[in-house]
Order: sequence, then structure tokens, then C-alpha cells
Amino acid sequence: MVNFNHIKGASSGGVILLPDAETQTSGAEAAACGRLSSLSSVSDKVYSDQGMPASFRVPAGAVLPYGSMELELENSNCTEIFRSLLEKIETAKLEGGELDELCHQLQQLISSLKPSKDVIESIERMFPSNARMIVRSSANVEDLAGMSAAGLYESIPNVSPSNPTVFGSAVSQVWASLYTRRAVLSRSAACVPYKEASMAVLVQEMLNKLIGNSK
Repeated sequence: MVNFNHIKGASSGGVILLPDAETQTSGAEAAACGRLSSLSSVSDKVYSDQGMPASFRVPAGAVLPYGSMELELENSNCTEIFRSLLEKIETAKLEGGELDELCHQLQQLISSLKPSKDVIESIERMFPSNARMIVRSSANVEDLAGMSAAGLYESIPNVSPSNPTVFGSAVSQVWASLYTRRAVLSRSAACVPYKEASMAVLVQEMLNKLIGNSK
């Protein structure tokens, strides 16, 4: 059985700036992007042997850390229902559609959640109103030893941070993707306890690729 104690950090459910993202609070995916963001901020001070600047840029970003989904479950008085479904899914049978139904109920429950007003307003303040964001998964059950989670969890592109409804829906879709049938079966095959799976959400500005004809 995998020990998650070293990567599953407690969270108040707030927003973390990308350079401050750590594996314990934000997942390996977000932490890696955070390290790149930190390096980018000082890269203009580095030069090659030929005197060329080594500066580079990475997309601006923020993280809704581990615990954010659980906080919204608590705020919606849905924690007990959630825990009950998790307990049932531990022993659910593949035959007869029992597992499928429990996964569906979990996804419906989590899809009904939305980030708090404070979280949404924090994201709005961080990015330009016309920015386009990609809302990405950063779970503590991605790319563990003996398990590849590539494509298991949702990433929602082209999301406006200034539209609370659209942004909130994108976040809840990423949270809910933790409990698709495929994701649940994948973790089961890798002996990952259902109760130990947590999802952080990485929000990054999308880069526009400018293509034009020279004149």
C-alpha cells in the first residue's frame, strides 16, 4: 500500500501563488510548474558562456490546494454523504453496475460544488479580465511508482477567470474527475486507497501562439 502521509498536506482551501506551490499542498504537477516559475523570475540574471541571456518565461498561475474540495463539501453539508459513498466504493462490485452507479453519484455530488466567492475573487484579481486559462489537475495520485495517471484526470482549456460560473464549473469538473470509473479502477489496481486520493487544481494562463504572414 502506498503511504500518502508525506504528500497530503492540510490546507485551508485558499489560493496559492504558483511560485509557492509545493508537492505537499499542491501536488507534483503544480510544484514542478512552481519551480519553473521561480527559476523564470531570476533567469534574466543568468548568461551563457557566449554572453547570451538565458531568460525564459512561464505562464502565470495559481493553485487551489489539497483540501479545497473537502472544504466546499463541508460548506455544503455534504461531507457525510461523500464519506458514505467512499466507504461503499471500497467494496463495490464491478458486476451489475454497482461501481458505475457509485462513481456517477460521487461525480454528481462533486460537480455540484463550486469554489468559494473568496477563491474566485482571488483568481480574478490575479489575472487580466481578458485572460484565457487552462484549469488542470494536480492530484496526489498522479504518476506514482507502478502507476501512470496520464489522461486520467481532467484539464479544461480556454476558461475565463472573469466568468465565475464558467470558472467554477471548470474547477468542479477537475475535482470530479478523481472519481471517474477509469480513475477509480486504475487506483484500485495500484492498491491506492480511495480515501487517500486528493485533487489540487492548477490554474495557468494560456499562451497565445501568434501566427501571421510577414509583409
